[in-house]
Amino acid sequence: MRKQLLKLLQLGISALFVYLFIKQLNTNVLIEVLFDVHWDFLILAMVFFLLSQYLSSLRLLGVFRYFSFPLQPNSNHRLYLLGMFYNFFLPGGIGGDAYKALKLHKTFEWSWKIVGKALVLDRAIGLGALLCCALLLDSKRILPIDFGWRIPIFVALIFLGYAATELIFKSKAIYVKTLLWSFAVQVMQLLSVASIVMALGIEGSFIQPLLLVFLLSAVASIVSFAGLGLREYLFLQSGTWLAISPELTASVGVWFTLLTAEVSFFGIYYMLFDKRLRLSCDNTRDTTPQNDASPL
Repeated sequence: MRKQLLKLLQLGISALFVYLFIKQLNTNVLIEVLFDVHWDFLILAMVFFLLSQYLSSLRLLGVFRYFSFPLQPNSNHRLYLLGMFYNFFLPGGIGGDAYKALKLHKTFEWSWKIVGKALVLDRAIGLGALLCCALLLDSKRILPIDFGWRIPIFVALIFLGYAATELIFKSKAIYVKTLLWSFAVQVMQLLSVASIVMALGIEGSFIQPLLLVFLLSAVASIVSFAGLGLREYLFLQSGTWLAISPELTASVGVWFTLLTAEVSFFGIYYMLFDKRLRLSCDNTRDTTPQNDASPL
C-alpha cells in the first residue's frame, strides 16, 4: 500500500510540474528551438547517453556479482534495458528495479531481499556520486563556499558514503569500485548534456551552470516519476536565472528526456517477447549469496 501511495505521489508531482512547465513557456517558440539544432552534436549526445547506460549496467553487474549473483553480462544488459522501459513508460505498474528483483527471484530462486539490497546499494552509491559531482560543479550558485573548502567536503562525502555502506549494507568491500563506476556514469551523462547544449547553439559559458541544473534535477527526480516534469521545469527556470531564453534552456531538459525515452523504448522488445530475454548465469561460479549479504 505504501509503495502505491509513493508512486501516486511521484506521478502527482510530475503532473504538477508538467502543468507548470507548459503554462509558463511559449510552446510555439519551444518547438521552433527544439528542432533548430546541430544534429551532429545531438547524435554525439545520444552516444554519450548510451555509454552512460552501458556503464550503469556494468556497475549493477559488479554489485550483483559481489553478492554472488553471477548473471552473465549480456543477460544483465537486456534486463537493464527492460528495467528502463518499465521505469519510463509504465508509471502505474511495477517499477524497473522491482521488476528486475522479481524476475531474478523467479528465474534463479535468488533471495528477493538480497537482490533488492543489491539494487538499493547500486542506486545509493550512484546518488552519492551525483551529489559529489554537483558539489564540484557549483560555482557558489547554491553553496557560498570557496572551492578550497569543497575538496575536504568532497573527501568527507566519500568517507561518509563508505561508512554508510558498511553500516547499512555491510558491503564496504564493493564501495570504492562501485563509486568509480558511478563517477564514470555521471561523466558520460554530463558529456551528453553538454553536447545537447552545443547542439542548441547555447554559448559555451552557460555549459557549467546548465550541467549543475541537470545534476540538481537528477537529485530532485527522486520525488517525481523518472524526473519527468521536474527536470524540464528546472531547466525552464534556469533561463531566468541565467538571463537567456527560457525556451532555449527548457529545450536542454526536453531533449535529454527525449533521448532517455528513445533508448528506454527499446526495452519493450523484451516485454513483448519474454523468451528473448534469455537470462543465464555463469555456471562456473557459486550462486549462493555471501555470508555478509544479509537482508536489510
